[in-house]
Amino acid sequence: MRPRFFNTISQEPFLKINKMNEVEIDKFISSRKLSFASKKSKLELADHINSRLIEKIKQIIKELVHSDEQIKTNLSSYLSEKLNYNYTYLASLFSKSQGTTIQNYLLTSKIERVKELLLENELSLTGISYKLHYSSVAHLSNQFRKVVGLSPSSFLAAQAEKENSLSQKFDRKIDRKKFNSAFSREMLSSINLN
Repeated sequence: MRPRFFNTISQEPFLKINKMNEVEIDKFISSRKLSFASKKSKLELADHINSRLIEKIKQIIKELVHSDEQIKTNLSSYLSEKLNYNYTYLASLFSKSQGTTIQNYLLTSKIERVKELLLENELSLTGISYKLHYSSVAHLSNQFRKVVGLSPSSFLAAQAEKENSLSQKFDRKIDRKKFNSAFSREMLSSINLN
């Protein structure tokens, strides 16, 4: 989205992009308004850059969580190198914008991935801990419990119970439909006999 700048009096754009993608400036703008617009454009540009930077951080973390390869350095160095920014700046920007730290976002993303893998039921907890580069199954279980509030096995049991409950509700609905259609046929046949 391109920033647009408006004249504060008439609300008409005073910076326009013509058909050749060149910026045109309204000739009747005071220097004070132009200075204000310049400051506003710098802030909008900074906000745009910051929001893109946050999205890049999230994307890199998602790629790390879904990748089978382990990074050879710590996350802070990896992000700094990938994005060409100081990690302290990235962490501060991320925390202010997202209300959580980069490390907590990574942890939450990893636990969401653990949930997905548990529900796919293709890997054991040991396999999942290895795939996501946890130091041990116990470490994975402790982090899972901290984020989800349940152990991985309790989470699976709760999911199975939820699926079973939904399945039973669905079966009851089907039974009602069968009963209603059978009842309707019986009513029709009794009407036809009379």
